[in-house]
Amino acid sequence: MKWMYMLLLTVVGGLFINAHSPHLSQSEQLDPTVFEIERNVVLFEKLSLEYDSLLFTACDNDFKVALNKWTDLLKQMERNADRLGYDIDGVKLWLKVFWNEKGEIDYIAYSFKPSSKYVDAAKFSRFMEYFRRKYRPNRLRTKFKYSHYAGVAFPAF
Repeated sequence: MKWMYMLLLTVVGGLFINAHSPHLSQSEQLDPTVFEIERNVVLFEKLSLEYDSLLFTACDNDFKVALNKWTDLLKQMERNADRLGYDIDGVKLWLKVFWNEKGEIDYIAYSFKPSSKYVDAAKFSRFMEYFRRKYRPNRLRTKFKYSHYAGVAFPAF
C-alpha cells in the first residue's frame, strides 16, 4: 500500500511540475520579431533603447530622404497586402520599425488605433512578419541601429 501511495505521489507530482514548467523550443524563447506594443511593453522599451537612432539620423538628417524611405516602406506594405489578397485599407495604427546596420528590418512593433477597422491581430502579425522578411528595397546601411515611430493609416497613398 505504501508503494502505491509513493507511486501516486510521484506521478501526480511529475504532472504538476511538467504543467508548471513548460519546455520551450528555441524559437519560442526568442523575442517575437513582430508584436503588438501593449502585449510586449518591456520588449518595446528594450528595443527603443537599443535602436535609439532615428531614421532621420540614418538619412544624414535629410528630411526628404527619410520621408522617401518611409513612404517606400508603406507603399511596399500595401503592395504586399494586395499581392496576398489581404485587405489593410482602413487599418490605422502606431507603427515602429527597427532596422539593423545593414538596413534590414529586425523588428516591427504596432498598436491599433481605436479608430482602426477591425483586423485579427494574429493574422496582421503574420502579414507583418512576411513583410519584414521580404522587404528589401532602398536599404540604408549605417554604422548603427535605427528606428522610426509614426502613426499610419491605410491606404497610405
